[in-house]
Amino acid sequence: MPAVRPSQAGIDDELHDLKLRFELLEGDRKAYYETSQWAIRQNKEEIGTLRSQNKEISESIARINKHDKDYATLRASMTELEKFDQRICEIHRKYDELQAEAT
Repeated sequence: MPAVRPSQAGIDDELHDLKLRFELLEGDRKAYYETSQWAIRQNKEEIGTLRSQNKEISESIARINKHDKDYATLRASMTELEKFDQRICEIHRKYDELQAEAT
């Protein structure tokens, strides 16, 4: 039996179908590329927004920590003042008692 050769029309049809498939695949590739580029841009914008929010939050935390530290220092100073005031009152009372005894 001789080898059966496909007809030229069959080959042309197959070639045409392959070209159409290639064009569809190329279109899909372009669409995927554009979609991925859009997603990359969106992600970069989101990263920028999150970084700026993170910076603001970090600065707020630093201000709060400084305020807390300042408040603790002030509170310690007030405690020391209260102790001195109490000691002055004790000395004044002792002075008054000694003054009363002396008269």
